[in-house]
Amino acid sequence: MLYAGSRPQTHPFIAFILNIFQEEKIYLLPLRLFIGIGWIRAGLEKWLEPGWFDGSSLSLFLTTHVAEGTIVFPFYQQLVLTVFEPSAQSLGIIIMVSQLLVGLAIITGAFTNLALISGIFMNINFILVGETVPSTFYIIMQLVLMLSHIGTIGIDGLLSKRVNFCFFVSKPSSRNYSIFEKTFIGITIALLSITAIMLIPYIESFDPSSVHDPAMVLFILSLFAAAFFSLSLLQSYLKPLQRTEPRSLKFM
Repeated sequence: MLYAGSRPQTHPFIAFILNIFQEEKIYLLPLRLFIGIGWIRAGLEKWLEPGWFDGSSLSLFLTTHVAEGTIVFPFYQQLVLTVFEPSAQSLGIIIMVSQLLVGLAIITGAFTNLALISGIFMNINFILVGETVPSTFYIIMQLVLMLSHIGTIGIDGLLSKRVNFCFFVSKPSSRNYSIFEKTFIGITIALLSITAIMLIPYIESFDPSSVHDPAMVLFILSLFAAAFFSLSLLQSYLKPLQRTEPRSLKFM
């Protein structure tokens, strides 16, 4: 029975959907789905190719880039020749499974930030081999998704109540970073800055058009990532100040 002035109760599922669309970061959900579907597509393409099961496709991919001289970092070329190529079969299976799991986690919003970090790691390896496009753009998009904590529109909305680490799960905007998380973010900023400095000797040209220079691309990405994390850390320190209500002014 409804009384005057009372409103009919909304079904819990409908209320849940309405709350999702009231999220300020809802506009990033299509981008999250795009990245997730992209990783699943990449994994399925390899799954349907027999060469990825016996290691021949990955071995050919690596040897071709070594022969073409696209690997500009000596340490990574040594890693390719001594570790990756001899383990091409097992590594190929790991890559296929990882791409599928990363895509599924990003789409469902389960351990979203951990999945995005894993995706960024795979993209960095593509750049180190010499494949700068489209990995460069994917890294930027995944950084934006990670720091926006878009996974809370998903399973992370529940997981974040038990897992309190922003590098694993997305956190609601109402929750601030813990001291441990702030320290970890600070260390990440420092490592990214050091990485950018160490990349300078390998840069062939500082020309803005040198988008195919792996060292230049990674240098710019390191600076951008350091800036992204710095802004996120700064915001976490300013958030308590924003919650403080200003004193009311009294006029005579």
